[in-house]
Amino acid sequence: LMVDAGHAWEWPTALDRAKLLAPLGIGWLEEPLSQDDRRGYGELCSRSPVPIAAGEGDVTAWDFEDLLERGVHVVQPDVAFCGGLTLCRKVSAMAAERGRRVVPHCFSTGINLAASLHWMASIPSGDLVEYCLRPSPLMRKLVKNLPPLVDGYVPVPTGAGLGIELDEEIIRQYRVGGEVGA
Repeated sequence: LMVDAGHAWEWPTALDRAKLLAPLGIGWLEEPLSQDDRRGYGELCSRSPVPIAAGEGDVTAWDFEDLLERGVHVVQPDVAFCGGLTLCRKVSAMAAERGRRVVPHCFSTGINLAASLHWMASIPSGDLVEYCLRPSPLMRKLVKNLPPLVDGYVPVPTGAGLGIELDEEIIRQYRVGGEVGA
């Protein structure tokens, strides 16, 4: 069980909440502070009885290095925001060097899910991927062969590239300006 606070608190409040959550044995407390509150993350991570996760909105290697230096226990790059698989693998190595975890933030499209699955399958510690269940057409329908969630597991697509096939009708429906293939 993980708890996502959605940038709700200042670090003292987040610490109080972490202390209340600790007896529940949660895996981590995610995004308890504003992503810009780097000093707060440093204060919180050094005192929290539960692991702290952050980084879903960060975009550069320096951003993730800063979070790791401030003590964040789980960094959460989003492959769609932060420069792709190359940067994500670099962040994975940075986290591993410090004995920390990396778990992708993946809450946008089936393309992002497929890329995140491949990224996690490519690293020794890749054991979790966020799997969005919201009914968004870009998440649920853009990819015709969306990898299914079955008993808590999601298979890594095995076809060419990311192993997925896009639904051209969904692309047409949501495309802004121009035609598919134009």
